[in-house]
Amino acid sequence: MKLVSAIFGGVSAVFLAMSTASAQEAALAAPIQRCIDSNASNVEKTVSSLIEATAYLVENVCADTIATEQARLSKIANQHMIDRYQQECAAEKSPRPKASDPEEAAADPCTMAKSMSEMYAGTGWTIFAAARQAEPGPTSYAAKLLLSLRLAHMKSNP
Repeated sequence: MKLVSAIFGGVSAVFLAMSTASAQEAALAAPIQRCIDSNASNVEKTVSSLIEATAYLVENVCADTIATEQARLSKIANQHMIDRYQQECAAEKSPRPKASDPEEAAADPCTMAKSMSEMYAGTGWTIFAAARQAEPGPTSYAAKLLLSLRLAHMKSNP
């Protein structure tokens, strides 16, 4: 049960750190905005459905740019979590004996800091990497931009 608690605690910390990082990045990252801005006009002209145009712009045309930003934010969140475990480890009065029980090892902040540092070392790896979802910020921005372009075309060509 301690292992499950430690895992959920770590996952919660990742989400908290990611939401903190996302809050700090309230404005759309410049490379993402540039990609959407520079490609929206062509996509709007080519794809008739605004829903499909938005999805195509975010999930295909600018996908690499968005993925790079997601990896950067994930790396920040992972480092925040590792830092938290390292602080907890440093705060302990004496080191715990090496545990052979995985549940006890997962409850030890020193063990968690070391294993997470090794697991996330420079990769930006996340257990959620396979569940790739479009980010709401870029999607919202792309949808608004495509809609304004479409409305401008409709007004100029009644």
